[in-house]
Amino acid sequence: MSQSILYYPTIDIQDSEWLRNAVLYWDEICSIVPFEQYQGFSPELQYLQERNLYRAIYPQELFNSVHANEFVDTIIKRIRYFDGRNINKGNIRYSRTA
Repeated sequence: MSQSILYYPTIDIQDSEWLRNAVLYWDEICSIVPFEQYQGFSPELQYLQERNLYRAIYPQELFNSVHANEFVDTIIKRIRYFDGRNINKGNIRYSRTA
């Protein structure tokens, strides 16, 4: 099983030294990208993407996957735990697959 690291909070990894070190220790580097037509990848990320060492994570895919319901339920449970309040699922805006 491959091991991935998620770079956050930006899409592009500005720290070249961090990026080179991450490639040595992780099988795959990922960052959150707002939409599939995003064209702002740095030359370094494009290079790694061509070699399957970088993967863009598109948030919309999370809500359309077979794991969407489980993901939403986990988030709601964590919010309840940390917030200490009951959350009414009807007031949360998300797309839930049947």
